[in-house]
Amino acid sequence: GESVSNLGFVLSGLVDADKDNSLFMFNPYVVGTKFAVGTYEICFTQENGLTDSEKEIFKNYDLIWNHGKLVVEKKTINAEISGETTKTYGEEDGELGIYVDPSELANGDTLDDLNFSVSREQGENVGYYNITVICNGDNYKFVLSKATYQIKKRIAYIHIFDAKKVYGDENPEFTFASSNILERDLQVGLVRVESQNENVGTYVLSYNKALNDNYIIISESATFEIVPKEISIEAIQTKTTFGNDADILYRVS
Repeated sequence: GESVSNLGFVLSGLVDADKDNSLFMFNPYVVGTKFAVGTYEICFTQENGLTDSEKEIFKNYDLIWNHGKLVVEKKTINAEISGETTKTYGEEDGELGIYVDPSELANGDTLDDLNFSVSREQGENVGYYNITVICNGDNYKFVLSKATYQIKKRIAYIHIFDAKKVYGDENPEFTFASSNILERDLQVGLVRVESQNENVGTYVLSYNKALNDNYIIISESATFEIVPKEISIEAIQTKTTFGNDADILYRVS
């Protein structure tokens, strides 16, 4: 994007008498005015032909033109991330873009001419992810300050219903009502008993804290009651004779 100037040359082999002759002040140049990234040959004005009078002066020399090279490198520009750089867990990503100061672009280029792509590090859990910008064009490279994409926690509500069982029975299926929890996260075992005790008593039911990684859960605990198991003890009628012991039998059910 910069103009070509200050091209120089080194001339060797002249005798002292010719060193001040202006005819030997050659003008190096590169064909063109706007150069894309690449390597270009530097030429000299006199190379393409000399007048008869110039040829007379140069007859004492065999001119050997050694061409230099003009190397045009990629222009470095500063870029800032624009667009939606945050979302809530479970939402779709918004569109990411970049902002570049137009004054940093050359030769009338616009942002659309840069052929760039913006992407973020893969992942859908709550946290921070690096953002990367790639310039697919030939003439520019980006300098991007560290940019991150944030996934924030999702607010959800859980209402757990009280539960009860008889001592010795299997635990019932604990029920609850929820709002704003993703379907994929409504896994079996979302509600749990906070104690592993199986004796008669009242225990706390709460939600599985593993959800806290991606959610802010608003919930009140519920109770799980284990009630005594009823049993029936029945004596079995028996006979004996006077003066003898008798075996007393009973049945439990």
